[in-house]
Amino acid sequence: MRSAAQLAVVGLGVLACQGVPVDVGGPSEPAPAAAELSLGSLAPGGVLDLGSEGGPNHVVSGFSLPERVGSRRVSWSEGEVATVAFNLRGGAPDYQVVFIAEAYHLLGEVPVSLTVNKRPAGEAQVGHDWRAYRLVASGASFNAGRNELAFQLGKTGKPSELEPPSSDQRELGVCFEQIQVQPIGASAELMLGGQNAFALAALGEGWVRDAGDRGTGTWTLGERAALTFHLAKADAPGYRLALSARAPRGARARRVTLSLNGASLDTLAFDDKKQTSIVEVPTDRLRFENELAFEFEQLEPPAELDPTSKDTRPLGLRVFELNVTPR
Repeated sequence: MRSAAQLAVVGLGVLACQGVPVDVGGPSEPAPAAAELSLGSLAPGGVLDLGSEGGPNHVVSGFSLPERVGSRRVSWSEGEVATVAFNLRGGAPDYQVVFIAEAYHLLGEVPVSLTVNKRPAGEAQVGHDWRAYRLVASGASFNAGRNELAFQLGKTGKPSELEPPSSDQRELGVCFEQIQVQPIGASAELMLGGQNAFALAALGEGWVRDAGDRGTGTWTLGERAALTFHLAKADAPGYRLALSARAPRGARARRVTLSLNGASLDTLAFDDKKQTSIVEVPTDRLRFENELAFEFEQLEPPAELDPTSKDTRPLGLRVFELNVTPR
C-alpha cells in the first residue's frame, strides 16, 4: 500500500468555454441513485461521461442534470459534496483517476478534495479553464464491486447572487465533463488526441492544445515536449517502446532525441507520413512514474515547408500513439 497519494495537474489550455452556467431558473431535479449501476460488468476500469444522457445514472448526489456549457456537455456540482458510483473488478495495486473539469468562473480556483470509498485520495486546485486532473491512488482504496468517488468542494456560489439578473439558485462549484478510472498495469498505452482524457492528463510542457483539433494525434510545440506515464513493472528482461508519429507536411526527415527519466534514450527520424518506430528499453531505466521527453534542434514551421500552409508555429511531430510493453 502506498503511504500517500500522488497528484498531477496538467493544463489543457483555455478553450471557448468560460464556465458560465445556463440560467435554469432553479435547482435541478435529483438524479437517480447509482447503487446498482456500473461502468461495465466488473470491468477493470471505465469512463463516466457526466454530460451524456447516461451520466446521471452514476450520480449518487450533488450533481445537476447534464447541460451545455460553451462547446461541451457537462454536469455541475451542486453544494459542497458531489458523489458518483460505479463498479470495478478491483485487485490492482494502484489506479489512476482522471477528471476533466472547470471551476465556476466567478469563484477563482476551487479546492477539490477527492475520496475513494470515504478514504482520502488527494486534492486539486480546479481553475476556470478546462484541465485534466490526474490522481494516482492505492488499489487498497477500491472495492471489487461498487465504488464511490466523492468530490468535496472548497467554494460554491449562486449565480442569482453573483450574476444578477440570473435566477439560478444552485450552489455551483465545478462543472465536470468526464471521469475516468483505470488500473496501472505492466503496460502503458497512450492514444493521443483531444478526446482522450488520460492522454491529455499525461501531456506536460511543449504540446499544442487546440480545442478545435478533432483529429487523432497531438503536435509537439517548440524545442522540447514531455509526457508522463505510469507502469507497474513486470518481471521482464526489458521493455519495448513503440512511438507512432509524423513530421509536418513537406518535411523530409525530422530528427528527435528521446530522453527517459532525464537520461538520453535514442534518436529517431520521422518523415511526413505516419510511421511507428521501436526502441528497446532496459527494465532498470523504468520507474513507477516516468517522463519521456522529445527534444529537437531546429524546427521549420509548416509555412516554410508547404506553400499552402499559413501555420508559423514551431511544430515538431504529430504524435499519435505511445505503447510501452514488456518483452
